[in-house]
Amino acid sequence: MQLAQATRVGARLMAGVVPLHPAAALASAALEIALALKHPAYDCFYIALAELDASEVVTADKKLLARVDGSSWASRVTAL
Repeated sequence: MQLAQATRVGARLMAGVVPLHPAAALASAALEIALALKHPAYDCFYIALAELDASEVVTADKKLLARVDGSSWASRVTAL
């Protein structure tokens, strides 16, 4: 992430533009994803949120990237 982009993200966070979602509302989807990918559920909460918000997870986690490769969630996870 470049400095200008990080500054914009920080400003949006401080302005409250980024919506917050309770983890409980994502738990069912995260568990479904975790079971399908055979991957820890805590990472799958991010994928569930990305689906909800029609956005992407950006990660350097090679294991997660390998697990989603070829799955229906592949478009939701992008390598850093």
